[in-house]
Amino acid sequence: MTIGQKIKSFRESLGLGTDEFGDKIGVHFVGLQQIEDGDRLPDLELVYNIVRTFQVSPELFIEADSLNIMRNLAGSEFDQLCEMLEMIKSGSPEVASS
Repeated sequence: MTIGQKIKSFRESLGLGTDEFGDKIGVHFVGLQQIEDGDRLPDLELVYNIVRTFQVSPELFIEADSLNIMRNLAGSEFDQLCEMLEMIKSGSPEVASS
């Protein structure tokens, strides 16, 4: 299952449409549909917004796709992802800006 499919499955489990879910996580429904359809990967901020908004583990979305995401990250984005995951695990409400 791709990260887009996982996001779609999660959204549907909440009974939310793409408009409402997108509003809650700060993405336009068209962008969300592209992610769910596998036409593009979500950025780190989107994954963080889902995790923060719905209080779920980031591993719910990125475990199976972590290698694909890592391949598409620049060095500083990889560092940011690692830092973000550590902050989420520690319960910190803010992500440090780079």
